[in-house]
Amino acid sequence: MTDRKTTLILADDHANVRRSVRALLEDEPDLAVVAETDSGREAVRLVDALHPDILLLDMLLGDLSGIEVAFQVKAASPQTNVVIFSMYGSRSYIAGSRQAGAHGYLLKKSAPEDLVKILRVVSMGGEYYAAPSSPD
Repeated sequence: MTDRKTTLILADDHANVRRSVRALLEDEPDLAVVAETDSGREAVRLVDALHPDILLLDMLLGDLSGIEVAFQVKAASPQTNVVIFSMYGSRSYIAGSRQAGAHGYLLKKSAPEDLVKILRVVSMGGEYYAAPSSPD
């Protein structure tokens, strides 16, 4: 067994979401939040600087969409897995995330333990995409 933690950057434009996710993940011995931001451009910069294992990314940030950020991150830091964490469950968002190279798409209405589970699945090379909850 290794003591290595899966490192994460949180990118969400709502401070309360970031705070809640960070608090949830602080209780997990194998997951470590290394940075957070409310900006898509800053998320790309942080990934380039820190090379985290996972970028947990909101779909709609003020400056860039999650899909745009995912494309940029996958080009600049292909080893960083992107998980979109969104309140929107449309087919087009989920499909766009896959095309952008995201390894996961989870709805914010999911149970907290589902988020932890998906982060572990993705950190081990797996993928997870929520079933669409709304049409396009």
